[in-house]
Amino acid sequence: MVKYKLIITFVFFIHKTMHRISIYVISIIGLLFFPSNFILGQESSNIESLWKELDKKYGFDTELINGMKYYPLHSKSVGNPFLKGTNPEIGEICINKRNFKEVKLLYEINLQKIILVYTNHTGGENKIILNSEWIDTFRIESKIFIKTPFKNQKIPFVEIGFEGPISFYRGYSKEEKFKSDGNNSGYVYTNTLAINYLVNKNSLNTFKTKRQLINCFPDNYQHDIKSFIIKNKINIRKATTAELQSVFNFINTLNIQ
Repeated sequence: MVKYKLIITFVFFIHKTMHRISIYVISIIGLLFFPSNFILGQESSNIESLWKELDKKYGFDTELINGMKYYPLHSKSVGNPFLKGTNPEIGEICINKRNFKEVKLLYEINLQKIILVYTNHTGGENKIILNSEWIDTFRIESKIFIKTPFKNQKIPFVEIGFEGPISFYRGYSKEEKFKSDGNNSGYVYTNTLAINYLVNKNSLNTFKTKRQLINCFPDNYQHDIKSFIIKNKINIRKATTAELQSVFNFINTLNIQ
């Protein structure tokens, strides 16, 4: 078992730095550990065979199970840094254009990291931080996230709210603050903070209130938008994604130029 743990650690490194390592090193690994499946002179099939043997023995995909172990910043903080709570959600993720379904995910919105929760070969639960640069999209429950398409934004992923001629996206964050309170001093997480992005052609605006949203549009459209919001009793400051979707669906029927 120790032998296989060592080889897996080494193969993880090889898999992401293949261009720096000689193919002969991989051949030696195959001959040492999987001689019956490794044939000299067939480099590409040898490498594929090696990955298959590892996957068959340990049941994981090295494209997915690849990242640093996750540790909370402060284990005794009040609250949590996650979007949906401490229990992982069943979701879907696309990494380097490969889709992985039915995976357990946590979105850590304080550090803005995507955490994969999986069962290792000993039956224990592991949490690893996935490399954000490799993530194309991911889904947690009904929320679909993409890489932030706007420049100079601190939030790397945004939820797709509504896409059309006038689109709406939403980003999430939390802050960890130190609370000085004598013997009860310690770190506390804020409630989830949401920032709404409105994209109209090449312009980008953010909004939190009804007034800020309405001011994004020409005067001759503002009355209709305000009336829709009031009629449907939508509090923009506290609106859910679904409520804002209905607002933007209406806005896009106005054919605003």
